[in-house]
Amino acid sequence: MALTRRAALGLTAGVGLAGAGAILALPRNWRAPFAHVAIIGAGLAGLQAAQTLQQAGCQVTVIEARERIGGRIHTSHAWPDLPVDLGASWVHGDADNPLMTIARATTAELHPTAYERSQVLIGRSLREVGIVRIDEAAVANVRRAAEQLAERSPRDMSIAEAVERHKLGPELAPQVAFDLESNFVLEYGAPPERISAWYGDAKGWPGRDVLFPGGFDQLVGELARGLDIRLGSEVTALQQGQTGVAVTNRQGRLERFDAAIVAVPLALLQAERIAFSPSLPQAKQDAISRLGMGLLDKLWLRFDRIHWPSGPDWFEHAAKPAHDWAQWVSLAPYRRSPVLLGLVGGDRAKTLEAMPQAAVIESALAALRDMFGSRFPAPVAAQWTRWHADPFSLGGYSFAALGSTPADRIALAKRYDRIGFAGEAAHKDQWGTAHGALLSGQSAAMELLGLWKDKSA
Repeated sequence: MALTRRAALGLTAGVGLAGAGAILALPRNWRAPFAHVAIIGAGLAGLQAAQTLQQAGCQVTVIEARERIGGRIHTSHAWPDLPVDLGASWVHGDADNPLMTIARATTAELHPTAYERSQVLIGRSLREVGIVRIDEAAVANVRRAAEQLAERSPRDMSIAEAVERHKLGPELAPQVAFDLESNFVLEYGAPPERISAWYGDAKGWPGRDVLFPGGFDQLVGELARGLDIRLGSEVTALQQGQTGVAVTNRQGRLERFDAAIVAVPLALLQAERIAFSPSLPQAKQDAISRLGMGLLDKLWLRFDRIHWPSGPDWFEHAAKPAHDWAQWVSLAPYRRSPVLLGLVGGDRAKTLEAMPQAAVIESALAALRDMFGSRFPAPVAAQWTRWHADPFSLGGYSFAALGSTPADRIALAKRYDRIGFAGEAAHKDQWGTAHGALLSGQSAAMELLGLWKDKSA
């Protein structure tokens, strides 16, 4: 969702992606082990799992609590001439990315963004103490020293603790705080005090970061093509036995399937919104509790015209406190759209969610005036997300919490008899990304079919 700065490591899915219109290679004389499978959740993971199973010969029913598909991908069309993504916006790394396979099957327009085309604006609170620019070399030295300290440590520690071991003067401390806000809070949706120093920085995917000016829902619609999807049905219980899985929704409707895949956000599993009978294995329960659920909210502001430099893709606001609307995306570089997207994450996002939208806009406008001058105008329209308050997400996406390990994601993804598990949190390497969700849906379906049992990939 936020700008990725993860190291590109060139990973692969392990199997060919079976999306809409793709062909799934199956063994000769193949027969699906389950005739009818329920998919709980119509986000990317659930839709991909459904496509894979359907192409393998299974009857599939996708059951979604919302009155729309997409899950944490949600394109708003409140501005008819300008769709905006309230959830996931970016493909993080477009080189051989499975999402690009789906995008090529649509007419979706692509717009690459680059952190290199960003501008840091120093706020008044830092200028008053003599900071007129970010000393990137000094900040990088602190980050490098913190990483080395964590690597040598016999125990994991939080990113905040690793940084705080180094004495920072009054001039460097707010610069490091700004760096942590930009690279961790707004990347993973959690405060540095909760992010693991050993595992907190996710692996990346090679290529460019790409936006869809026409909306991410173009890909969702393509992936959902040909599927049996039931909306407005919140699943509250799964009971499995020797012959199948009984699925119960909030209205008390019970249906029986041969198997199921649960593809809901991590926070819903943590809140025990679905009752499992028999109970989930203890290793899976422990993994669910140890992993973290982050939060990233978006504020889309539309103006009468462009009142800021039209060249940069990104603007960063270095201020004290560091969470004072530290990142903004500009839509000016393409279509000349007079729109700014403000990002806020972690605890600050939760605080703002409890405020009226008008107060949220005022706080953002104060930051913009700190960045661009006191005469910067008020927006003519706004759209604001509240993902933590959303009952079917309870947050943004997962992060590597202090105390968790990659083994927890493997345990979360592991099939439990007739029930599989999918979602971005269930991908060992690409968690927190849309393509990670897609790949997890693929692997969960393949595992349920008995075609792929390696959950370490």
